[in-house]
Amino acid sequence: MNHYSLHMVVEVTMERDNKLLYQRFLKSALSAPEVKQCYQVTGECDFVLIVTVADLDEYDRFCDQVLYGDDNLRKFRTLLSRKRHKFETSVPMESLLST
Repeated sequence: MNHYSLHMVVEVTMERDNKLLYQRFLKSALSAPEVKQCYQVTGECDFVLIVTVADLDEYDRFCDQVLYGDDNLRKFRTLLSRKRHKFETSVPMESLLST
């Protein structure tokens, strides 16, 4: 069994729209080994994290250290993946050739 058996999508909403505070959050999130992908997005939230952990206890520790540890974090929402049907990182060659 894979050590990282739980995959989560975490939507993060910050309290204040401030570049320095965003950079501080990014530094913390990007240094966390549980964060496998990080996107700064538009819309309802500010960041989307793809987080993988072994179990919910490990996720709680991640939340305590990275999410609750940031005083500019307004809220976060966790979506727990029940099953991953597709995971692909390749880019079609046509996309590379058209740039």
